[in-house]
Amino acid sequence: SASPPSPDLRSLTGVRLVLLLQIRIRIRAVRRVVLEPQPGVSSRALMAEGRTRRLLKELVNQEEPAWPLVQNLISAASVDVQQLAPGDAAGPKALFELQVTTRSPMGAIAYASGGLLVDRGWLRILGASGPRLDDGLLEWNTTVQGVSSPGDAGYLIVAHDAIGGFFAVNGGAFQGATRTIFYFAPDCLEWEATELGYTEFITWAMSGSLSKFYQDSRWPQWQDEVARLDPNRGILFYPPLWAKAEGSIERRSRGAVPIRELRGVQMEMRRQTSSRA
Repeated sequence: SASPPSPDLRSLTGVRLVLLLQIRIRIRAVRRVVLEPQPGVSSRALMAEGRTRRLLKELVNQEEPAWPLVQNLISAASVDVQQLAPGDAAGPKALFELQVTTRSPMGAIAYASGGLLVDRGWLRILGASGPRLDDGLLEWNTTVQGVSSPGDAGYLIVAHDAIGGFFAVNGGAFQGATRTIFYFAPDCLEWEATELGYTEFITWAMSGSLSKFYQDSRWPQWQDEVARLDPNRGILFYPPLWAKAEGSIERRSRGAVPIRELRGVQMEMRRQTSSRA
């Protein structure tokens, strides 16, 4: 069944709204515009429109690859960023199924890496699947979502965080601008608009702004705990983050669970909440 309409930008908490607007203005001053087919358009939709899927050799851009741009962002990052290795042939497969080119940062990351771990692994930017991240862009947007082609869900998951938050490119599933990033907030189980494009999003993630964005979601010594956390796992709290509880987050019990399992718990709770509404 279709997800309920997403709240627009005005529904963000005050702190998140101010931070994202400030970041958006700052990043757009240096933004490199990259034109790509809209994420969220599935291969089936392309066929219906009479457009054929491009061959892999057409997707690998040799003249203007975006990978150097990504590497520059990593080198200039204000937080630690770890580049993961992709699995054998996983990069080409992901690029072909996603039908984006390596001229875009998303395509470059999918083709050349097994993802990026940002800020001690708190944020996992998805690339191809690999030895460290079992599920990459392709897996999260097909088998995990229970759909056959990337984009069939109406959005494209591009990153997840250690507490079960997800970042996705809107392909039409949410009310708001398409081709922009929405955040699935685990404390309210809703998708929140950020108005950031994908390139803006990865720039923001490496800019040192995560500490402010997550200031109410971190606890003392989180760095060591998250650094030891398998990036295929997330932290489940009790009471869960979407449940009201007195005191700060460190007073809740917590434990590591597979990130797929955490996502399943969230979706089930969201369905239950929606059915009672």
